[in-house]
Amino acid sequence: MFETSPYFVAVISGNHLGQLSVAKDLVREAAEAGADAVKLQTYTADSMTMNLDSVQFQVSPDHSLWGGRKLYELYEEAHPPREWHGEIFTLAKELGMSAFSTPFDEDSVGFLETLDVPAF
Repeated sequence: MFETSPYFVAVISGNHLGQLSVAKDLVREAAEAGADAVKLQTYTADSMTMNLDSVQFQVSPDHSLWGGRKLYELYEEAHPPREWHGEIFTLAKELGMSAFSTPFDEDSVGFLETLDVPAF
């Protein structure tokens, strides 16, 4: 029998607060914590939902953080812009980690292929 160790993936998600510097700090923190990889999510608000005001496209008013806000607005705030991906992936590699992303649409798959990511 052989021994294996866990593969620790730090998920950046929307925790970047809309700032590339925060996203990079999260990558550095992940490296310090011993992460093997960092993962982004690749999408745009347009690929996730429609920019409509109807109740079907809003968060429930009862939600403690985002009540009554449009889903489109939330996705706009949470997605890491494509312009950031290369810098984030490069930083992760410099720190000895893999970097990859979860694409949410075909266009995002094509984009990630241009960055030569090891996995989707």
